Amino acid sequence: METVSSLILQYERTLLRLTRNDSDTYSRQEFDSSLEEMARIGIQLERDNIQAMFETGRISRQGMKEMKRDILFMEHNLRERGELSAFRCSDPINGFRI
Repeated sequence: METVSSLILQYERTLLRLTRNDSDTYSRQEFDSSLEEMARIGIQLERDNIQAMFETGRISRQGMKEMKRDILFMEHNLRERGELSAFRCSDPINGFRI
């Protein structure tokens, strides 16, 4: 929960900078980099939560696989739109790399 709060605060600070016209000191490249990092953190949080739900028995192995597949689709869509560069992450349950 602490990580989620931190991610939300980072997002809100970024929005505040943009709305206050601090764009002179905050370049587009820095913004894109920040946005990409937030997307990575968010996606990893999703994976971590799915893993925790599986380990506590809240979801089945099949449910976990389906949810992780959905995350892969989200990542693919983000990459296609250019909002997320490729990064590698291993999935110990299914044994594949993205």
